[in-house]
Amino acid sequence: MRRGLLSLINDCLLNNDLPPLGFVNPLLYTIASDPRYTGAFNSITIGDNNCEELDENGVADCCKYGFKSASGWDPVNGLGSPNFAVLKEGALAAAGGMYIAQGHKN
Repeated sequence: MRRGLLSLINDCLLNNDLPPLGFVNPLLYTIASDPRYTGAFNSITIGDNNCEELDENGVADCCKYGFKSASGWDPVNGLGSPNFAVLKEGALAAAGGMYIAQGHKN
């Protein structure tokens, strides 16, 4: 997750008198699994992590161990590449709900 993207989401939250994100991992996994926010992350389905960078001869140093990219969460790419618009919508909805649940007015 890019810090700049999270900074922009925090800016939106603060501009709406909502608290900033804080520890973001639970929110990201909640948004990723919520059908209202389909498309919050774009799955990267091609690639693996069993090869290192190319050496000076253009040959990759590969081993037999590693993981393959897959649809949804995978150990190579995590949740995938973020979709700012959908993540912002989910963060605003979640923060607004938590803020109201804590006794604040929205």
